[in-house]
Amino acid sequence: MSYLVVLAIGVIIGLVGMFYLVKEGYVKPVRR
Repeated sequence: MSYLVVLAIGVIIGLVGMFYLVKEGYVKPVRR
């Protein structure tokens, strides 16, 4: 079950990280 926890945490961090970067404007959205 350990790998499931690591996978879940990785996905959550990835989604939150990307959302935060886009929200702050550090990453320019491809769609205009």
